[in-house]
Amino acid sequence: MYELPRIESFPETLFQHTSLNEVFHELGFVRDTTGTPGKLYGNTMLNFTVKAFNTELQWIMTFQSFTLNGKRSLADQDDIGIISDLAAIEILSIIYREWASHFGKNYIPCDLIYGQHYLEHIQMLKESRPPKPIISVDRETFRFAISKIKRDQDIASGDYDIELSFRDGQLRIAAKSTVLFVPTLVCKNISTEKIYVSARELNNNIPKRFTGYGVQINIVRDKLTIGRTMKARWEGPDLWEHNEYDNFLNNRLLRRSIIYLGYYRG
Repeated sequence: MYELPRIESFPETLFQHTSLNEVFHELGFVRDTTGTPGKLYGNTMLNFTVKAFNTELQWIMTFQSFTLNGKRSLADQDDIGIISDLAAIEILSIIYREWASHFGKNYIPCDLIYGQHYLEHIQMLKESRPPKPIISVDRETFRFAISKIKRDQDIASGDYDIELSFRDGQLRIAAKSTVLFVPTLVCKNISTEKIYVSARELNNNIPKRFTGYGVQINIVRDKLTIGRTMKARWEGPDLWEHNEYDNFLNNRLLRRSIIYLGYYRG
């Protein structure tokens, strides 16, 4: 399991993994007469009540908001499922996110500032990663190039690698002695890197027809997608080494569907 990213000056206890009962207790949640942990955030104008229920199938959090605007009041409730091994900093982030969805980013309770900063921190981490290639090529020229390679090279006589590279605003396709160039419509974040795919893999997976003016070419480490996904080899720096970690952090905070609705709603 990955570790949560620490933030300097934040209490270490916010990042520790304990039971959710202990987490809610540490965050100042108080149990009502039914034993349900709950806490009120906000003030007389913005009222936000958060409760947590353990249904044994999953943990559920409910958010009841109340807004007093002059003589007019607005009330709303939202329920979400959460995973059971969240740290206190992640609970604060979820509460902050729900607060912001109800009231915006104004008048944020002091208790939730840690959650706000944590969400901003993991977003900053994601944005700091190397940019990924964005490639689109001219459809008709690309179709012609693939057809010519199939005519000129006999895949049945033996498999071989096809090299894709980019030069002077063009996609260069090298298949044995056949070298073809396809104009790119978009070509960002790629220069000297190369992509290798076996001729059989390309022949078996490339669509017979493409829709739209351009053909999108997507590469993620060992997978090349041109209409369909196929095995490939990327020759260049590993731009995706942090993908799994970033997905881990974001997936933990997802709003999950509620499996069981037979819980008490205060």
